Amino acid sequence: MNNINLQRYHDSIGHSGKSFFNKWYRKKFEKFYRKHENEYITKNEIVSDAYRLYMDGGMSKEEYTKIRKDSDPLLFHPISRFFIMLPEEIHTWLCCGWKIYDKELKSWEINDKAHMLSKLCRYETWDDVKITWWDKIRFWLITGYRFVE
Repeated sequence: MNNINLQRYHDSIGHSGKSFFNKWYRKKFEKFYRKHENEYITKNEIVSDAYRLYMDGGMSKEEYTKIRKDSDPLLFHPISRFFIMLPEEIHTWLCCGWKIYDKELKSWEINDKAHMLSKLCRYETWDDVKITWWDKIRFWLITGYRFVE
């Protein structure tokens, strides 16, 4: 990956980037973790044990998914979850556009049509793309770096 913009964009998708939203997420999550450390560790052990059992063939994917969902500490603390996930939601919106509710899957999914039209994640594959000032602002908000022309 020789394109520095693309490399920075992909690095920012994880929570380790230097952008404001990544720092905000980490700060809120660390505060939550300190407050609920014992609960978090216990529930992670339950999920890890279920994952090993699932990988060994002793549990179905549906059972594993249910255990994972039932053992998510953030689901037991909806107010904390809202504040922890808020920077993630804003970051996702800046990257890919709005999420839509898929009635068949009964979950919120990224709108693929909007995502595929995002210049920031696809601009290197398009010959006629002109990066606008709004794209440059979005890039800075997402990555924490200026867009290099």
